[in-house]
Amino acid sequence: MARSRMTKNHIYHEHETWSTAFYKTLANDLLTGDLDQDATPRRIKTAEIPLFPEDWDSYSYWEAMFDQEFEGYPLSCMCATVLRRFFITEMGRMGIGPSSTKPGDDIVLICGAGSVPFCVRKEPDWTEDNQIYTHVGDVYLHGVMYGEAMPENWEEKVIQIHLR
Repeated sequence: MARSRMTKNHIYHEHETWSTAFYKTLANDLLTGDLDQDATPRRIKTAEIPLFPEDWDSYSYWEAMFDQEFEGYPLSCMCATVLRRFFITEMGRMGIGPSSTKPGDDIVLICGAGSVPFCVRKEPDWTEDNQIYTHVGDVYLHGVMYGEAMPENWEEKVIQIHLR
């Protein structure tokens, strides 16, 4: 069986490369600055991301990236990923969620909870008529956090679920 491999220029959901989205996902798309400074976290600008070499997925590239201390990027990654788990949804979106996240969990936006997606898990007694879930935790889902993926007709897609 042939091994499929993403290239650094593979497009991730319409507007940026897969490698850029991955880079941003590892830090929740935020630069936190150094611990010594009173820096306000801010979103990562695509132009700030160092160019990825052909072997962008190699350990040596990432080791060099962390050695150069790109404006607090290593600290941002540590804050975003400690006790968290990287995942890719069935729709191909990258995210960081609770360490207990597992295949089959659902990612939902809850009305009134702002733009933060949540990971939920179907309860054993879940049915189409009785949608009962367990709240697993909040997630960072790249391309969704700032309302980018919200359809214009979102009101038509609202469903009622019950959380335990």
